[in-house]
Amino acid sequence: MRILKLHHPTGHPYWNAEEFKIEMPDGSFFDLDKIEDVPEYANYLLGRFSTAAHKIKISQHGICYQLCGASSGTGKNDYKEPFLIIDNSQYDDIEFVGEPLVISENLMNDLSENEIE
Repeated sequence: MRILKLHHPTGHPYWNAEEFKIEMPDGSFFDLDKIEDVPEYANYLLGRFSTAAHKIKISQHGICYQLCGASSGTGKNDYKEPFLIIDNSQYDDIEFVGEPLVISENLMNDLSENEIE
């Protein structure tokens, strides 16, 4: 069976949420820095937000890359539509590795007070 592994991120439970590292069934890691299909609006994001960020999402078609804008004033927000980076024909199952990041009640309160979702 070909298992694709999504390694839970480390770091801040809000800012680094869903930034999985992707281990392919052959044991190699998918290099997110070399995605050639990054949409042209990435430069727009960098001009509008403090930084560009991303999320890794699972869809019925496979693993998708969601570009996000991130800033202290607006939080981490999805930008445009996610796009497919690994077709589901390349693996049979998905396994999560490591410990998920957990947003504490205090952090959740801070986020809601600052109207960040």
